[in-house]
Amino acid sequence: MKMDEYDGKQFLATIRSADYAHAGEAESIDLVFGMIDSQPSWRVLDVGCGRGGTADYVSRHGWGEVAGVDIDEAAIEYARRQYPAHLFNVCDMHSIGERFPGQFDLIYLFNVFYAAQDKQRAVASFRTAAKPDGLLCIFDYVLYDKTRPLPRVFLGQTPATLEEFHELMRTNSWQEIKNVNLDEKYIEWYRNFLKRFDNPEVDKRYSSAVIAEVRSKYEELLAAIEQEQLGGMVLLCSAA
Repeated sequence: MKMDEYDGKQFLATIRSADYAHAGEAESIDLVFGMIDSQPSWRVLDVGCGRGGTADYVSRHGWGEVAGVDIDEAAIEYARRQYPAHLFNVCDMHSIGERFPGQFDLIYLFNVFYAAQDKQRAVASFRTAAKPDGLLCIFDYVLYDKTRPLPRVFLGQTPATLEEFHELMRTNSWQEIKNVNLDEKYIEWYRNFLKRFDNPEVDKRYSSAVIAEVRSKYEELLAAIEQEQLGGMVLLCSAA
């Protein structure tokens, strides 16, 4: 099971008991958006929105009119059915600047940026999609040690290092406002996440083989964070 495809997202939603695929679920959304003053008049874009749960949560808690984009057509179809108050589109993160030039007050990503095939192009696309004084918020993994193989859950995709994040923002005219280390929170969140695999509801919907396969991938991920190969962070930047 690939965790970035529809079946994987559905499995994660079952484990998390909500339409989230990112670490920390609602707690992490509250943590991140606690750094941003709520603005009901804003136009906001959720990049890599998946099944739409985060976009809906952000909207319901006062951060404006939230739209979502994802490359997974099945996930977008689900989001449109489940959260019809929001606009969801199939779109690659590298193309949002072309699709939505200068339209958003805030662009955010939750555990999505690591999957960008061309991170330079993606950050440039975000800059084009932002309004002149727009914000970019990236909640993501950070790579500390390039010498060890990455956990299987990344499917060959590689998170950025801190140095790469800084360079990407600088070369694409994003001014860093906050850079908050979340390593300990990621450990806490993934330890709690793994405990939920024993939920009877998961046993009803999935075979023991599938559960064991996915559990082992996230045990690898937790170990990599505990051993300081990887970490977590939130980076808040301004286009101004």
